[in-house]
Amino acid sequence: DTASPATDAPSADAPAAASAPTGDELAATECAGYDALTEQDLTLRETLGYLDVSPDAEKLCSNCRFRKEYEPDSRCLGCTLFPGPATPIGYCNSWFAASGT
Repeated sequence: DTASPATDAPSADAPAAASAPTGDELAATECAGYDALTEQDLTLRETLGYLDVSPDAEKLCSNCRFRKEYEPDSRCLGCTLFPGPATPIGYCNSWFAASGT
């Protein structure tokens, strides 16, 4: 009875890890207007699964159909689904590719 040695190598069937965006990461909490959000606004963002940094480098707020300009702070984006700022490299569960991307 011979035991196989354990290895740290991923199996051929293991999914590849998503490569998250890198660089200067901006948190939505740093954007102008975030501090004016109500508890209800924050709950909606949480319900949609909003994250400041997307787990998928191809699914970003910056290439989402629901993005919009965010007047209070040009570093950030807005979203038609929830109030307040979003980061360009953010993500939520409602992400949908913008036309042309």
